[in-house]
Formats: sequence, structure tokens, C-alpha cells
Amino acid sequence: MNVPLDWLRMLRVELANRECWAEYQEITEGMAGSRLDSFTPTFRARAGVDTEAMAHLGRYLENVGPARARLEQFLADPNERIDP
Repeated sequence: MNVPLDWLRMLRVELANRECWAEYQEITEGMAGSRLDSFTPTFRARAGVDTEAMAHLGRYLENVGPARARLEQFLADPNERIDP
């Protein structure tokens, strides 16, 4: 069954995979050239050209670590309220 928590579980796996793969240059390069990685080509096309997109990316990079920690907390007990 497809439920909203499925997306969060998938995100957890995606973030863990990217962290692991970043340790291996061959995997990083292979993924960047594949259709499975929509992020890298988008980033490369906007880097140095689209300042608004780079500002958004900067905010993402600043917040992805803390958000990942909260994701684990949320998935541990999705019915519990998590205060900011």
C-alpha cells in the first residue's frame, strides 16, 4: 500500500545511499551520468548562472543534515508530535 510514510522511508534510503556512494568516486561519476540522477545535471546547468537556484541549494545543504536526524525521529514514532 502506498502511504505518505512510504515517501519518507524512500527519502531516508536515498539520503543514506548518496552518503555512502559519495565515498566512491567511480560510483559518483557513474550515477552523475545516468538517468537515475536528476540532481547533478540540473545543478551543473544552473551553477554559476542561476543565483536563485544556488541560494536554494545552499539552504538545502545547510538543512539536510538536521532534517535527516528529524526524519529518523519522526519515522521512529510517526504519531508522536515533534516540536521544532
